[in-house]
Amino acid sequence: MPSLTRDPFTCETLAVPITVLYPQFDHPAIEERARPFLRAFGQNDRFTMVQPERGSTGRIFLRDGCLRSGTGKDALLAFFHKETGIGFDEQGYLALTDRRTGKSKG
Repeated sequence: MPSLTRDPFTCETLAVPITVLYPQFDHPAIEERARPFLRAFGQNDRFTMVQPERGSTGRIFLRDGCLRSGTGKDALLAFFHKETGIGFDEQGYLALTDRRTGKSKG
């Protein structure tokens, strides 16, 4: 379906076809070997476009099978982009991964 936009020079409304291509992931959100360690994995159901991020840095803790940001009672469930998965890194530690490449992010 065409999208409507305005020509910046004439201010006329134009119908412009837009095709959005989403990446295909070769890697699952949760690697099979990581499943026994996780009870929940908070993840967006839509692909990342332009979006503001809050709390995009900091420590993430695995507590009672859930990844949490912060410590104590106020620790919030960590929530990740659809392109982020979880698995094991090269050293055998549980790590966030890029679902497009399978490489660990940190």
